[in-house]
Amino acid sequence: MQEGDGKVNEGQYMTVQDIMDRNIQQTKDFIETIDAEKAIEDEKRVETVESHRNAMKADTLNTEMKKNKLISELKAGLGDEVRENNGVRRVVEDEKTIAVSIGDRLRAIFTKF
Repeated sequence: MQEGDGKVNEGQYMTVQDIMDRNIQQTKDFIETIDAEKAIEDEKRVETVESHRNAMKADTLNTEMKKNKLISELKAGLGDEVRENNGVRRVVEDEKTIAVSIGDRLRAIFTKF
């Protein structure tokens, strides 16, 4: 057996140094394997995060497009009044008659007690 080659022939023993060298080499190989696997997992994780971000962006854009479509459909359905007033629709309340306004005031006074 040659010094440090780590091979054992029949009937010969390995030295402590050969055993240590073999252990060190196996440990280095194991660490390299783990590091390679970790790098692959990190790449997958980054791809997953990017795909989630892209999905969120797509959802945001789709929501915005649907909102704009709904607004344009509402404007088209309301007709000329909305187009003329630049998107503002005024609500005109009926004027109250004198009897209704007096009744409201009396109701307000008597409901306070």
